[in-house]
Amino acid sequence: MRKDQSIFEKAIIAVGNTLGVSKVQADELQVAAPESGTPAAPAKEPTFLHGQERRQPLEDRRKSHGKGKGAKNTIIFDANKPMLTHPDKIYPGRSGAYRISTRPDQIGPDQIGPDQIGDGQSTTAAFGSPFSFDGGILVLCRPTDQATMLVLPKGVRHMPGYLSRAVQEALVEDVRGVVQEAPLFVPAMPRTGKEMSVRMTNCGSLGWVTDKEGGYRYQPTHPVTGMPWPPIPDVLLELWRDVSAYSHPPEACLVNFYSPDAKMGLHQDRDEIDFSAPVVSVSLGDDCLFRVGQTTREGGTKSFKLKSGDVVVLGGEGRLCFHGVDRIYPSTSALLKNGGRINLTLRRVTYPG
Repeated sequence: MRKDQSIFEKAIIAVGNTLGVSKVQADELQVAAPESGTPAAPAKEPTFLHGQERRQPLEDRRKSHGKGKGAKNTIIFDANKPMLTHPDKIYPGRSGAYRISTRPDQIGPDQIGPDQIGDGQSTTAAFGSPFSFDGGILVLCRPTDQATMLVLPKGVRHMPGYLSRAVQEALVEDVRGVVQEAPLFVPAMPRTGKEMSVRMTNCGSLGWVTDKEGGYRYQPTHPVTGMPWPPIPDVLLELWRDVSAYSHPPEACLVNFYSPDAKMGLHQDRDEIDFSAPVVSVSLGDDCLFRVGQTTREGGTKSFKLKSGDVVVLGGEGRLCFHGVDRIYPSTSALLKNGGRINLTLRRVTYPG
């Protein structure tokens, strides 16, 4: 591949500085120098993985890219917007159709090779399309898809397949342990007392509850048993550190179970005090049709499917976007023995300190 300064720059923006890159040159990448003041060490040659390698387990990605640094992609992206030709077409979190391979003999119909982003094609043409780093893979959308490309509101990030199957299975076991200590209950709407179609519980120091008498609120105990909520599983705390770009831990994790006919109307998550912290959502089990809008009900909405292992982050300008679940697609995942969907939502409720 031709070593082009702008290609390296845009790749760095896409990966969100997860490799600690501090300087970009046409012939090399350099990582930040240690605090001791020793010279910066050259980074390894950029590697674009191929095919089946793209679904690295979460723990493998941490080894490759560092824990807790992936969420800097938005910060890096915003800082570099002035140099981009089409900044509105480039944003983190979008998965597309093209995967770059460095092995020309194994380039498939949904991949492009290094020659296609080298001398034979301008940098603008190659990177003017939406792209992201998905599990360490540079992903480009097909040019023919641009007219129908889904552009999410600012601050809303969708990370497809972020959790490997092994991590999902372990997380399901963790959730079972939570439910044993804090049984699922049916939340009810304030004032009317109408029951919601989901069943839910919580883990963490605080849990979200709602009923006719008390309305929406957070409290430290289960509304039926009166017992404190169990702790948030370690894997979810690690996920929060990896994707939230927020230095303090979550206080609540809502556990919503969706049966095949369950849904969730458009709503804002605004019962928290600290809106500077994002909401991090994890999908397990059957697919759902997720809808996200703007910060007012009058704004337009976009819908897309969430699959098992997907992660969605609502932060920054998107923290108070309306969102909901239109429907569940039964039997689309074998993760849960009896089907259905589990949604885990990590939140910070109070100000730190």
